[in-house]
Amino acid sequence: SRMDRVTILAINAVAYTVAAAYFYKRSGLSVGFVIWCVYMVSAWTSVPFVMQPDFFGSVHDEPISDLMGVGYLFVTLLLFIYPLTMIRKADPEKMSFNHPEALKVLMIGAIMLELLFVVCDLPVAIDILSAGADKLVDFRDEVYDEGNSSLTANPMLNRVALLFGCVPQICLGVSIYLMLCYDRDRSIVKLLFWVTIAQFAVSTVVQVSRGALVLTLIFCVVILVYMRDFLSARLKRILLVYCTPVVVIMIAFFWAISVSRFGDMANFMLFKYLGEPMVNFAGILYPDIDGFAGGRAYFQPVTYMITGIKDFLTEDKWDFIESVTSIPGYIFYTFVGGLIIDFGFIGTFIIAVLVNRWSMRLVRNDNCVSLGAIFCLFLLIYAYSSGVFFMTVQNFKGVFMILYTLILGYYFRNTDENRTIDISS
Repeated sequence: SRMDRVTILAINAVAYTVAAAYFYKRSGLSVGFVIWCVYMVSAWTSVPFVMQPDFFGSVHDEPISDLMGVGYLFVTLLLFIYPLTMIRKADPEKMSFNHPEALKVLMIGAIMLELLFVVCDLPVAIDILSAGADKLVDFRDEVYDEGNSSLTANPMLNRVALLFGCVPQICLGVSIYLMLCYDRDRSIVKLLFWVTIAQFAVSTVVQVSRGALVLTLIFCVVILVYMRDFLSARLKRILLVYCTPVVVIMIAFFWAISVSRFGDMANFMLFKYLGEPMVNFAGILYPDIDGFAGGRAYFQPVTYMITGIKDFLTEDKWDFIESVTSIPGYIFYTFVGGLIIDFGFIGTFIIAVLVNRWSMRLVRNDNCVSLGAIFCLFLLIYAYSSGVFFMTVQNFKGVFMILYTLILGYYFRNTDENRTIDISS
């Protein structure tokens, strides 16, 4: 007889736990272990999620009759994340920084761009914060429809946002890294760090997004785990003092958005948030998908940049995904599900194998960790840690994030000449 849905999801959760225990036993507290734990928590949350009274009759309530769907997802995630389980923490002896003058110019350019984004979005952020919790749902609906940001309203600023909208995400991890271990141009490094934090705070409010809050928090936690040897006792105390109120404010904002959008169902929606991706993948995507978008869902051609045409509006994209694949486009399937929507099961598996091979080379180049390797590593951390819900590295922002990371990774790669190690005391 076929297993029931709860049993399949429980077996799945145990499999993630066993893998996590193996990774920890093998490499200790590694970057990949922390990311894998996010998926393990999602796997365990999926079990009580399907037992909630509000689950029955919802869009997620589709039968899961075998282990094939969760098995495919498990193996594919393993291919992507496994190389990062070998990266334990940053080692001062192995760090290298070349091209310091080019890095300085790039940091100044990034600061100017992020300040532009902050100035453009600040009036909208102030409007949202002063409107009250009960109005948050209206602002959130605008994000899905036209977008709140004045960056999208002005054609010139829209082009800048499309081209460079990924810069804050690239800067977030790298600015933390440079703040903790790079001893040149300290005033510029500190300014980059604080401007990046300000930009994230403003853009999170403008998006009225619980997801942006959670994903940013997870990403920063993984980076700090990697950089843990650079956190002095004093710095840990400072983090505790300043981060505790920030986390409290984030939780309050998160809950306010949830109540504003979902009312009495806010509690269930909180549960479903982390529980739904694997349920949707195994119950909807795996058995029901009957076509793929060939890159048009999440990786629209960069040539559109010339015409100045915006991305799909969010709801248009959802309709497009459903028209091509016959599955709903507005629910979570993990980033693996996003790749399958664009490239099918075989294409996604090939991508996973290729990225696995490339990541293994990145990890094994262990004698000297260049800033170029860090750019690449932080892209993978972001894609995987935020990918527990959906494909975050997408659209113009995602395409350019991949492109810029590969260019920066190549430019700042290890070279025998001009290898300087700058470690702050």
